[in-house]
Amino acid sequence: MNLFSKLLDITLSLAFPQPCHICNREVESRELGIVCLRCWSETQLFDDSVIKCFKCSRVLGRGHSKQAVFCHECDDDAYDIVRCVGLYEKALMKTVLYLKATPDVPLHLQKLIRKSFQNAEFQSVDVICPIPLSKARLAERGFNQAYLIANALRPFGIKIDSGSLVRTAHTKKHRPGMDKKARQMSVENAFSVIKPFNVSGKAVLIVDDVFTSGATASNCAKALKVAGAKKVYVLAIARASTFQ
Repeated sequence: MNLFSKLLDITLSLAFPQPCHICNREVESRELGIVCLRCWSETQLFDDSVIKCFKCSRVLGRGHSKQAVFCHECDDDAYDIVRCVGLYEKALMKTVLYLKATPDVPLHLQKLIRKSFQNAEFQSVDVICPIPLSKARLAERGFNQAYLIANALRPFGIKIDSGSLVRTAHTKKHRPGMDKKARQMSVENAFSVIKPFNVSGKAVLIVDDVFTSGATASNCAKALKVAGAKKVYVLAIARASTFQ
């Protein structure tokens, strides 16, 4: 953070103090968004100390594993690899919920998204496709938060394509308690690729805010592979530990 940003933070802090959306302490910097540094530090971000399914990033335990491990619940899912910044809890959960209502990705989260992308085992990515909203939900919300997340990856110079992968059906929001099969059925055939020449033969990265059961990501990946994509990777801000 440069001197100007520090002075601006001090000025804004005095004039418009921002309470943390978790603990109500003052947020120290605009970079942090709506959560203070302490609550960010108490949020589980993914690193080598967490054992995760190599394919879907489901948390399997703590410690270090020298070999790739798999939960096998994602064996039939169409995507190849999923990576997330951390668990859907505390700072990540509050920031994601805020992002659904406010089109702003805090700089701190942008840095975490870029770090997760750099550390992922993705092979070279040719194009980024934000998971699309239905026309009805886009009109209701006014923006697609997945596109804002994709924008955080612009420094890598990868094309962002928000027009090839489309949602062809307006699906109801997933309800608490829905199992994976119910979620899968709710989004089955809900996506298609209308410009296959943009993804054919390419490695595609789809991005979203939360990865829960994987039903949405898998159906997007299925549509992309039918259109000729050779690999489909997933990058999400948060990984739900259980179905929300």
